[in-house]
Amino acid sequence: MYKKRFLKTLKIMDRIYNKNNEEDIYLCYKNKNNKNILTKLWEFTLNSCQFTVTDIKFHPFYEDLFAISFKSNDIKTNMGILCCFTFKNTKNPEHLIKTNFHIYSIEWSNTNNSIIIIGLSNGSICIYDLNKKKNERLIFESNLKNIYNRDIISQIYFHKQNKTFYSVSYDGNIYYWKYNSKFTTGEKLLTLKKNMNDFDGALNSTHTQSITCIDFNPFKTNMFLIGTNNGTIYLYSSAYSDNYLSLYNEHTMSINSISYNKFKKNIFISSSYDWTIRIWDQNRTSSLIVFDTKECIYDVKWSPFLSTCFFVISSNNCGHLHIYDLSVDINKAITTEVITKKKKLRKLSINNFNDVILIGEENGVVYTYKVSYNFNQTYMDYLKGKISYSFQNELMDIFLGKVK
Repeated sequence: MYKKRFLKTLKIMDRIYNKNNEEDIYLCYKNKNNKNILTKLWEFTLNSCQFTVTDIKFHPFYEDLFAISFKSNDIKTNMGILCCFTFKNTKNPEHLIKTNFHIYSIEWSNTNNSIIIIGLSNGSICIYDLNKKKNERLIFESNLKNIYNRDIISQIYFHKQNKTFYSVSYDGNIYYWKYNSKFTTGEKLLTLKKNMNDFDGALNSTHTQSITCIDFNPFKTNMFLIGTNNGTIYLYSSAYSDNYLSLYNEHTMSINSISYNKFKKNIFISSSYDWTIRIWDQNRTSSLIVFDTKECIYDVKWSPFLSTCFFVISSNNCGHLHIYDLSVDINKAITTEVITKKKKLRKLSINNFNDVILIGEENGVVYTYKVSYNFNQTYMDYLKGKISYSFQNELMDIFLGKVK
């Protein structure tokens, strides 16, 4: 009883100390009128360059809480680490979990604030309850004997509408999982064959395409896109998954990110290791526009606040963050920032509550930046109450009129 109170007091004191010690950064974090488009805030790290950032996810309900997954760079060990940080204490993680296999993907539950799901390099799915004691946090681990995914879990997606989550794997399988406090079950949704006429369900990785990413249509929640290691993107329906509905085949290398636009129906963006970003209309098999950063691209995300804005991370000799706004310039980025020198960037995450982004790199460091949208006067007018929210679709319609 007294020990818990004492530890809680120490935690509060630690947060107060850090906040006082970083007062200038906290002021920038709270400031909504930064003159610069990008303002650097904090760096989060394990104090070790032996780990690579594999995934970053902001909590869906707490704007200052986020999780980072790492995999060891040592070929002799398969260890993975999950850390949960908060902006209230930027020096030490709130939670730290170690696994016997590399962690490649993470996802927060949208139905339980303390639940986090992780995907491992051996194909296992693990569910942790962070409210429980350390030795009781692992509440579920998929059994490989039941033949779930048998290769790296490349992404986990929690579906808000049907309260299930999906796992996609390099072995070409997609499983959907039903979770409640008593049990978790996984059922196979589809196996992506190299020969698309063959859907007998046989699990043979030599005859399947590796699935690298997934995203669901926010306007038609049974429709989803999957990206593959050969550069092909497929459109499926969860109601009828025996065959794809459409195919998008312009990328020439592995797809590393797919993201639907949350404002405009059927518009999505994709990035690939072929150094290109493409914007698509779901109803057309050819891309609307192509961007080439002249560097290897690792991630792309739409802005949750501005329909025509998206963020890209790329690396060659340096790690760069590019910000594009299709309503301002459809030919080049609004700004490009050097994030790292001689280090490759790996993952990008954007906060849905405020203008903060996180960027993870290959040596285990995550950089925090505050974004100011002062490059878009229309959006600034909206924040001042001068125009209505309908401007989001209007801006995207202007862009689509130029490229269709």
